Amino acid sequence: MRPGEVVAVADHTFGEYARAARSVGAHVVDLERAASARVVFVCQPNNPTGDYSPRGEIEALLAQESDRLVVLDEAYAAFVDQRWPAERLLESHPNLTILRSMTKDHALPGLRLGYLLASADVARAVAAVRPPWSVNAGALRAGLAALQPDAQQHVDKARALVRESRALLTDGLTRLGYSVKPSVANFVLVEVLSRDAAAFRRALLPVGMVVRDCASFGLPSCVRIACRQPHECERLLAAIEEVAGVDAVDH
Repeated sequence: MRPGEVVAVADHTFGEYARAARSVGAHVVDLERAASARVVFVCQPNNPTGDYSPRGEIEALLAQESDRLVVLDEAYAAFVDQRWPAERLLESHPNLTILRSMTKDHALPGLRLGYLLASADVARAVAAVRPPWSVNAGALRAGLAALQPDAQQHVDKARALVRESRALLTDGLTRLGYSVKPSVANFVLVEVLSRDAAAFRRALLPVGMVVRDCASFGLPSCVRIACRQPHECERLLAAIEEVAGVDAVDH
């Protein structure tokens, strides 16, 4: 990117795309104005909304401008039940770049381990600016372990648990009167009754529960709730029911 060039990013998504673009002087616009963009970022599924773009939408973005780079961030894709294989588009679309994380599905957040799939030209450009010591020895060992067959079985089991917990949270919160956005990821986006997500988060802290206040995503009335194990989700629902009265009164 060069100063003044355009990067398209969704309204409510992971904030590092826009931050990185602005750090080199690029102009950030909404996805609706992607026609003028040299780079388009798509979080797939989106964080924090849990939306998942169909293959046709991504192919349309790729076809609009052959010299536009479409960056598909699949950090949470392993949790999607009906996932379409984006990597198959790489052969026919050299302007596609796929980012993947090994820290979400294998619970390795502190190791910051991930990888990129792209054309040789893009890969060389990334390698040219990559820090020389970008991955430490501990992360490398964990990454090799995550590629073993039994590790994939762990991911399959986790996906099933996430599916169960997502349904439990969605149904339970809906019964309590909250608006829950449909999600395919390992989290759900919830609009709180008082529309003050920061206050809602603070109300849960005394009972040992932490949810993500989504003000940094431009959604100050929402929290993002992780789909942990079912029994933990039941505890959270019970805690939310206790604070729901306060939440509603604030409204």
